[in-house]
Amino acid sequence: MMYPYITLADETLITHSHLLDDGEKKSVEVHFERPKHQGFDMARCSLPSYEWIIRDGFTDEEIERFERICRDGAHIFYKYAACGGASIAAMKKDESEYSINIRWNPEARVWGAINDDIPIALESGSLDALIERVRFAVPELLELNGKKHEQISLHFFAQRYEEIQIGKTFLEEIEGLHGIVRSDIDEKAELAEARDEKYGNRMSGHDNATQGENEMQINLWSAENTVSIIIKDETSPVTYSNQTNGLACDHPKAKGYLVPVEFRGRILVKFISTFGAGYGWEPNESFYDDVPQIMKQLNDYFCDYVFELDESKMSENTESWVHLIGRRNKPESNHRGILQGFPDTFNAILTWPNSD
Repeated sequence: MMYPYITLADETLITHSHLLDDGEKKSVEVHFERPKHQGFDMARCSLPSYEWIIRDGFTDEEIERFERICRDGAHIFYKYAACGGASIAAMKKDESEYSINIRWNPEARVWGAINDDIPIALESGSLDALIERVRFAVPELLELNGKKHEQISLHFFAQRYEEIQIGKTFLEEIEGLHGIVRSDIDEKAELAEARDEKYGNRMSGHDNATQGENEMQINLWSAENTVSIIIKDETSPVTYSNQTNGLACDHPKAKGYLVPVEFRGRILVKFISTFGAGYGWEPNESFYDDVPQIMKQLNDYFCDYVFELDESKMSENTESWVHLIGRRNKPESNHRGILQGFPDTFNAILTWPNSD
């Protein structure tokens, strides 16, 4: 008996057998089938030998890709084969395991990650960044929905379908890609000019200077699951930087002191998503709707300080680099306040992991 596993973007259906036991070894057969004008292209691979027992219609390149699917997913095929298929396995599965389906949207040019059980739906222009974003968001969403786990397993399944025009030269392909990137950069420039007119502040305010020879710098773009406040102080020996501004890949810097911040509920995930689907050059309108909740959680967390957006740097706010002002609102406390010995007013940056 064959059990359905997944259908690829080109309509190739992947199925697998039940667990086959000949007394010496246990094997699973993985079957690939795609409709064509008259009949089907078919291929079948036997695990664990990875011997192709059927090959009809698929190209060598497609067979090579199918073998990678078999090798990468061998443990899953064996698990589902032993349970009687994915649908039965889903009923029996460990509730701490979640499958994340990732697909490429060619029109929006973003990856989308979806799972209805958590539930989650996120987008990013970078696959690696999206996976990191999912890893960061899932624990918070599970807690928000009352699902308690000490540890979880995430299985990522990514698909991307591309059509390539054979007649184009490599140079023409590169020029076409350059045109896409250039149009995005032109759009960014227009947005920057509009912000400058509104706020009277240039994006050039970002400090993208190269690192000094003796400068100690910590890059935050891959700091796992860490949302932080950078309290700015030019006398600090350490410089912090992050990757921001979408395709422009700016690397603003700030000297100061890094303070990890804990956020509750889904508000931070929603807040981060307001910077757009993978480009994030400027926050969208819902950014300003979320700001009061973000500031409230910051104020509750720091106790002795209140935070607000820095109105003088609104045009410089971008993904993972939001300018704030912190002000003391209570006398310094030795037993409550997180911050001790800091000035009554300081400039700060709200930042989070962002590797596009």
